[in-house]
Amino acid sequence: MTASEAHQKDVVRPASEAGFVASLTGLRGFAAIAVVLVHISFWTDYKWVGIHGFGPIALFVLAGYLLFRPYGAWILGAAAQPSTRAYAVRRLMRTFPAYLVAMLVWIVIYPPAVPVDARAWFHTLTMTGVFEVLSIPKGMEQVWSLGTELSWYVALPVLAVALHSCLRGKSPAVRLWVTGAVLLATVPATTAFIAWCYEVGKTQEKLWLPGYLMCFTMGAFVALLVEARAAGLARLEGVERLASSRIVLPVLCLAALAVVMSPLSGPLDLSPRTATEDIVRILSCTALAALLVLGAVFTRDGRGVSAPLRWRWLEATGRWSYGIYLWHLPVIIMLESEADLPDGVAGLLVRFAVVIPIAWALGATSYVWVELPAQEYGRRLSRTRGQAQREEGAGDREAGSHAAGRGAR
Repeated sequence: MTASEAHQKDVVRPASEAGFVASLTGLRGFAAIAVVLVHISFWTDYKWVGIHGFGPIALFVLAGYLLFRPYGAWILGAAAQPSTRAYAVRRLMRTFPAYLVAMLVWIVIYPPAVPVDARAWFHTLTMTGVFEVLSIPKGMEQVWSLGTELSWYVALPVLAVALHSCLRGKSPAVRLWVTGAVLLATVPATTAFIAWCYEVGKTQEKLWLPGYLMCFTMGAFVALLVEARAAGLARLEGVERLASSRIVLPVLCLAALAVVMSPLSGPLDLSPRTATEDIVRILSCTALAALLVLGAVFTRDGRGVSAPLRWRWLEATGRWSYGIYLWHLPVIIMLESEADLPDGVAGLLVRFAVVIPIAWALGATSYVWVELPAQEYGRRLSRTRGQAQREEGAGDREAGSHAAGRGAR
């Protein structure tokens, strides 16, 4: 076991690790549900259904939190540098196999989705359609966010190396304060970039990483707080009280939600927004997601906003969320093109009754048959020879207990 792995196993993870992992998985499920509801509502007269903009942004915040933790420990001097090779392999195997299966199946069964030329094929296969939106296949427009998240995967190690290099020789306290300041500085930087995109008419470019950078870094900021507490640099008792509160944190979440759904965040459909409306929407969605992550990882006893996130059905949805995210829009497109659906509330309910079970079933299938095998393969590929030898030796030493049935895998 490397120093980084030991830190993650024995130092960072509190006693309630299983609980907050369940909460984060449930939050991913909540984000997936929000995306599905919003996309269904676009085809009805009830476009207010769903939390518009929240789904992708919540997934960005989660990606910022989860992926920054080992880098945050390294920057603070509490762990060894994470392996770039292992990081890259695991990200690729977590992201691309399920995406390519869903995309290629959809292209085969839905002719309008076939890329028009080699350039479009390149963007489709490399998940870079966000850089040229018209190259995203019809019926899979939701995957623009995957390209933005892929950009974060690339930027994160670069950011961590830059911070570590600049702070080499500094005390852990200085490292904490400077890193936190850099992460918080992305909030005005992101808003300035969005405003610039609107000013110069580059509205497509606002979907790129700089337009959502603060979503990732606010998740990273929560991760930095977790690592600071684990390293003994901050006690954060006030944060724990906030996270466990049954009143204050839920009220803050409801306030952020109210702003998301208000006219301040612009129209509740695909109509054009102003720069101010777009900035308010991203800020409020990011605040809501970051508060939910904060409540999940700092709660003392599972109270407050993290409690509903641990519901089993929501946690299951979170496990299947990637497949749900990939498959739900094709299901909607096929339903709308093949079925004569009623208007009004009946049409909304019929769409729910058809899309949700099918999308969830496809998501579960993708998780079991594509995502889990790909992730396991990625773990094997990312292990160094020394790690494999140590694991093999450990397995031999534990063979007796495994044969007895205790701790068997």
